[in-house]
Amino acid sequence: TFAPYVLYCYTEMSPDKCNSKLLLLEKYLIRSYISRRSTKNFNKECFALIHPKDNIFSIEQLLSSQEMSDTNIRTNLRFGKRENKIPTMLLFLIELHRRNVPGCGEKTLKYVYSLEHIMPQNLGSHWSIGNLPVYDDNNQMITDIQIAELTRNEKIYSLGNMTLLTRSLNSSLKNKAFCVKLDGDSKNDGIRKLSTLFITLNDIIHPYDLGDTVWDERKINKRTEDIYKEIISIW
Repeated sequence: TFAPYVLYCYTEMSPDKCNSKLLLLEKYLIRSYISRRSTKNFNKECFALIHPKDNIFSIEQLLSSQEMSDTNIRTNLRFGKRENKIPTMLLFLIELHRRNVPGCGEKTLKYVYSLEHIMPQNLGSHWSIGNLPVYDDNNQMITDIQIAELTRNEKIYSLGNMTLLTRSLNSSLKNKAFCVKLDGDSKNDGIRKLSTLFITLNDIIHPYDLGDTVWDERKINKRTEDIYKEIISIW
């Protein structure tokens, strides 16, 4: 929808101004996507950006709304069961950004990854509240069973509990203990062999190899917050 505005920037602006406007547009689109904002007004917004004399209107104004705020972005880093497209895209873009540094090596990737929930959507015995304590947003253990169940089910869909793999884990591994999901078993590869992405290696595998072998709400809280800070710094 915004392709005409992109062309307008390239043809009517200096290179520096064009780059600054396109960065603002990217920020606006990413934040709109995270906020689940409707796209129905994009055509009108694009027209208004190309004809500023007729419309007192700017991307800066759009970004100043509460809907686009950092607070709202943090709140919306939790996704429903059928919202895999948004976290998959975000994690992929964050991976590209992490690779865009000197000495990184390969910086290009194909968008062919499968989203994986580290704490599984179907908890099974290992991930049940009876076997693995539940922690709140302040990393305090929750003793109330009902609150614990609600918290665990909510945290499963936080961005910090997700990563990207070259293909889905075998169904026999998905609900197994964290160590089994990571290293696999005699028949199936685990997360370690299905991803060489920084978002997996640096965030999940390296801490595990250094002895941090428990994956629970405390880990999810920290990783979600770390990714949130990345998103805010990029967009």
